[in-house]
Amino acid sequence: MSLRIAVVGAGLIGGAIALRLRDRGAAARVWDRDRATRTAVAAAGLACGHDLADTVATADIVVLAVPLPALPDLLDEVMALARPDAVVTDVGSAKTAVTARARDRRYERFVAGHPMAGGPRAGFDPEAASLLVGAAWALDDDSADPAAYRRVADLLARHFDARIVPVSAGRHDAAVALVSHLPHLLAAVLANTAAPDQIAQLLAAGSYRRATASAASAPCRSAAMVWENRDAVRAALRAFAAALADADLALQAPDDAAICAVFASAHAALTASPASARLG
Repeated sequence: MSLRIAVVGAGLIGGAIALRLRDRGAAARVWDRDRATRTAVAAAGLACGHDLADTVATADIVVLAVPLPALPDLLDEVMALARPDAVVTDVGSAKTAVTARARDRRYERFVAGHPMAGGPRAGFDPEAASLLVGAAWALDDDSADPAAYRRVADLLARHFDARIVPVSAGRHDAAVALVSHLPHLLAAVLANTAAPDQIAQLLAAGSYRRATASAASAPCRSAAMVWENRDAVRAALRAFAAALADADLALQAPDDAAICAVFASAHAALTASPASARLG
């Protein structure tokens, strides 16, 4: 018998998960607290539960796809409502708070997860079925029951062609601070810095637009993920500030050798074989 999957939260990521599962013929039910979102979910041909309890009651796997601040309390709700043998996972971009709750409450069937994909808009998108296909998908391998971990990893590999990255919550948060949260923050700061200069705005071309693209994403969503991971983001900011100071020194040198070395090092890091950058 195929797995029964519940998706709680039908924003961009939760909706993409439900749509992909539907397209793959998996049995999935969706719930969102917002009535308009539930209407959009039903219009897209997805099965929508009557309420949270109805949605998760018979599920083998429950996926939590709600805003980060709501995750720990929702985890408590779902663990109380789901079957005793159900596995629960999530898609939040910061893992420390929700995994701390899971440890405190001894939720061994919770497997913290995070797909590295997204889009500029928040909210349900009926065209997002392929959004997460082939994505790197972090799964916490530190505290979850091994059987629960394998069940989630198998689901993601089979239906999403996901590249599973086993990683602890703390290591995950430090890594995404560097490659996701800090870039979002830097994009916003750069956009705010350049905005008052009208000539700069008229001359802005590809490099500026690429560097600031993520600042065009839903602002409250970006702020929430940076705030929820603020300790790791601040550590990344300090490292970045030190690197900027080194770049400033390189620009004070008598020739361009030092600043050329900055660009050469970055070029080498970004053009290395993808396989060499993967874990394990």
